[in-house]
Amino acid sequence: MRSWIRYTISAVVGAGFCIGMGLLLANVREAHRLVACKSIEINFPDSLGFVSEKDVKNYIAEGYGNYIGQRFDSVGLAKIENVLEKESAVMRSDAWTTSDGVLHVNVWQRVPILRFMDGQSGFYVDGAGFIFPLHPDWTAEVPVISGNIPLKLPDGYKGEAPDEDGREWISSMLGMYSEINASRTWKNIVDKISINGQCDVVVKTKRGEELFIFGVPGGLKEKFEKVEKYYSFIAPAKEANYYKSVNLKYKGQIICSQKGI
Repeated sequence: MRSWIRYTISAVVGAGFCIGMGLLLANVREAHRLVACKSIEINFPDSLGFVSEKDVKNYIAEGYGNYIGQRFDSVGLAKIENVLEKESAVMRSDAWTTSDGVLHVNVWQRVPILRFMDGQSGFYVDGAGFIFPLHPDWTAEVPVISGNIPLKLPDGYKGEAPDEDGREWISSMLGMYSEINASRTWKNIVDKISINGQCDVVVKTKRGEELFIFGVPGGLKEKFEKVEKYYSFIAPAKEANYYKSVNLKYKGQIICSQKGI
């Protein structure tokens, strides 16, 4: 058989196969489009507990409406994702349907890095500085910074801090936490971090009752060197817990305040 005839036959067969497959896929898509939604399956790829399956169903019911019984060609998957991603603890969601009539939803939650507490109120912050509320039934095991938090936010606030000063403060506190957490020595010595009435960062260590006043959340290397100098040269000269506070705010100085004064 001449080669051109062989090539022609191959081309015709190939074209026929492609057309057949295209028609088959079109029929499959059309059949899928006409399937009615009969149930929802929700999955959480992470292990956080800010959002439950019941929460997701309620969010969709309130923000989207009824989906059970809807044909898949009228189910707004993008709208469902937008509804969920407006919720403060939801970072991202994916919605899709399958031919068995199931609406699938994957929900990724925001990962808290720090929890800030001012009295009975507080909030979480993720690694990008996004603020989201505490959960009434679940508490993330993350470091807590308590005291006079310089951000006064309404209940349920979500998003970045509302002003530049607030955003810079959150960023500096995240930077401080990251720097401490990256140091085996500092991570092992720090017991508690709080904010005093002057908005100074105050650190309590696991070695004693003294409170170390760091001031702004920066210059940690120099300040922790002062902590070591205090424990090496100043504290041994007195009985345990002689000083109530050790001020490290000022360059080249360690200012100790005695208890009862």
